[in-house]
Amino acid sequence: MIESYINIKLKIMLNFICNLFGFSSTSQVCIMDSQRKKIWYNIDKKTKSATVIKSPENEQYSGTVTIPNEIMYKDKFYIVTGIADDAFSNCMKLERVTIPKGVEMINKALFDSYSCKELVTIDVDRDNSNYCSYFGVLYNKSKTELKCFPRGKKGEFVIPNGVTEICDRAFAHAELESVIIPSSVKKIGNQAFLLCDNLSRVKIAKGVTEIGNYAFGYCDSLKSITIPESVTSIGEAFLFCNGLTNIEVEEDNLHYSSENGILFDKLKTHLICFPFERLGESYEIPEGVKVIDSYAFSENRDLTNVTMPDSLMKIEKSAFGGCVKLRDITIPANVTEIGDEAFLGCFDLTSVTSLNIVPPTIFKLSFGYDEDINIYVPAESVEKYKAAEGWSKFKNIKAIPYKHRVTGFKARSICERVFLKKTLPLQGE
Repeated sequence: MIESYINIKLKIMLNFICNLFGFSSTSQVCIMDSQRKKIWYNIDKKTKSATVIKSPENEQYSGTVTIPNEIMYKDKFYIVTGIADDAFSNCMKLERVTIPKGVEMINKALFDSYSCKELVTIDVDRDNSNYCSYFGVLYNKSKTELKCFPRGKKGEFVIPNGVTEICDRAFAHAELESVIIPSSVKKIGNQAFLLCDNLSRVKIAKGVTEIGNYAFGYCDSLKSITIPESVTSIGEAFLFCNGLTNIEVEEDNLHYSSENGILFDKLKTHLICFPFERLGESYEIPEGVKVIDSYAFSENRDLTNVTMPDSLMKIEKSAFGGCVKLRDITIPANVTEIGDEAFLGCFDLTSVTSLNIVPPTIFKLSFGYDEDINIYVPAESVEKYKAAEGWSKFKNIKAIPYKHRVTGFKARSICERVFLKKTLPLQGE
């Protein structure tokens, strides 16, 4: 501890001496660009390089900003090689920026923040060996990766043929209304079109193989989308699309399918995504579905009743999270696991019926925070549920009523079937 303290003191003294005599390795300086606008830099005397930084005076870059290839400070030249991640944060009136030839790395989120809403053009020095600009849009040098689409561009955008990847967050927050994705594109990255509030039309050509997580998350104006036959991987791509009513999949796709606008895997064993704004208060999950994927029904505000098939084995994380009107539910006998937060935020949920005689694995928040929910289980399993991890927190674990019938459930409960078998005559008697 003493040695560490001494080292810290020595470093502070050395930095003070270096700054006093102008020997500091780095310094913050402010230099005017060609339009006589302030640009702040961190300069590194060892590498003779400079990085554009956010104004320490909380001034916002605005209008047109042209970053020079090199700057002069105290009669020495420094090559501009970097732009800090937050350099253009809160630049509400930034319209155009030019990136010099020496910049080596641009953070994928540099210009996609909510604040750069007026940005319409990103230019790049033609001699930059890492990046280029085409009609104001940022690409890698070979123009195979679309890096950043300026948020302020509006209307329709046709991605140039030859682009193979739409990078993570490339269009995030953009105000465009329509996008056409060519057959050359193979990958749509994570959050690629996140929070594109005005995006109402997306045309994906055959060729795309991967659609990342939140690729179209929060695209409130998007009502329908068609997945081409080439797609082999879809993440949680359509989360919180408030206006989405229909997901179609081309018939020849070998990995995915759709039924009535709902996204499944090809064999319909996984229910992947139930569109956010799909109309109707009730839905009967088809027999054969074994897994309800994470976030599949998340935030659906109209759904009051879901009928689950006997084939169901697993309900994944947040599958029904935020379904505020969902009421009584019945978990089929083959379900062995209910993921964390699976029913979190289901504020109208008052009772859960689990038909499995062995308590399914659940997590702390599988059914939210309410410990007063009525839990109905097979009579012979009441004590098992009361002792089981996760289930033991519930105060009201009871045997399934003798004549219990689940609202909207196509088949009678186990107990009711037994009762009827004993009391009703067989056909022909």
